[in-house]
Amino acid sequence: FVRFDGIPGHRGIGVVVVEADAPGVRLERGARFVGTRGLPHGEMYFDDAVVPKENLVRGPGHFADLMAAFNMERVHNSTLSLGLAEAAYAEAVAYTEGRNAFGKPIIEFQASYHSLVEMRMAIDAHRMLTYRAAAGAKEGRYPDALESSMAKLSGCTMLPEVTLKAMILCGGDGTTLEHATQRLHRDSMAALVAGGSPPVLKNAIASQLFPGHYFKQ
Repeated sequence: FVRFDGIPGHRGIGVVVVEADAPGVRLERGARFVGTRGLPHGEMYFDDAVVPKENLVRGPGHFADLMAAFNMERVHNSTLSLGLAEAAYAEAVAYTEGRNAFGKPIIEFQASYHSLVEMRMAIDAHRMLTYRAAAGAKEGRYPDALESSMAKLSGCTMLPEVTLKAMILCGGDGTTLEHATQRLHRDSMAALVAGGSPPVLKNAIASQLFPGHYFKQ
């Protein structure tokens, strides 16, 4: 996504493809993130890079169409939250069933199984929103903006709570770097910002729920 010279505001945004080996393009290792370390991260620099005309995907003046692509990204992010939450739940169940205290598995203590019930309900509620959003992507269409935004918001706010509960249920082991729950909790941080942070998503949802009002943000 780039801005075309002399065209202010969102109307000046378009899309080009820039080859990684084009003159003036540099890719460098960026900051190290707290989570999602299995995904490549980096910084891109363009020093007087020249993009040939045939690499133009969409010129300026089509911002609404371009933004529709984020509806698909938000569904992708919703499925990420779903998968990570399921993994955290599975880790918590396995740990609490396999560890004993005072002569019985710790899953049989009310504090444990109440937390697991809360996790299960939160995950399944998010699953329904994700499936609804994904079902709208058919016949060559992107998912519905409202449904994908609601699914993304649901996932990115549910996931950190579920992974944190999993860490707590796994006790001291859950906070060690050798245990999966701490990695899942660190990975959950990416869901909060990728594809739109919660405040941005709430703005998008409100503007679609109440189209007769103008929300300046």
